[in-house]
Amino acid sequence: MKERIRNDRSIWPFIFYSLITFGIYEIWYYHKIVKDVNTICEEDGKRSPGVAVYIILSLLTCGIYNIIWWCNMHDRLRATAKTKGVIIEQTTSGLMLLHIGAYFVMGILSLVAIHKFIGTLNEMATNYNRENGHYN
Repeated sequence: MKERIRNDRSIWPFIFYSLITFGIYEIWYYHKIVKDVNTICEEDGKRSPGVAVYIILSLLTCGIYNIIWWCNMHDRLRATAKTKGVIIEQTTSGLMLLHIGAYFVMGILSLVAIHKFIGTLNEMATNYNRENGHYN
């Protein structure tokens, strides 16, 4: 039996722990997201780049890669959802617009985009867990 993937993530602990750890929790959280997306979407034969690549390329591109990274992760989840018959309401272009808009309103929209991504990831994790015999 495959390992159960967490499907109850929320934006509030992410914000709280990121603040009190001065961003260290955020890096760990992103690492877990990449691991889970790679597991959920393993049938597509792709691997999402890890947090080290995310950090380096985001710094080198002044944050542009941040948007690309989130959109690629969301695209993988949406493509896998489509093959599994799971309906994902959030579009990748909508997520991208929130991340771009975040540059104009001090990052607040980025938290909205992350919240929406977490919802998509939770939905796909629930589906993955159900397919692999985990019912909680």
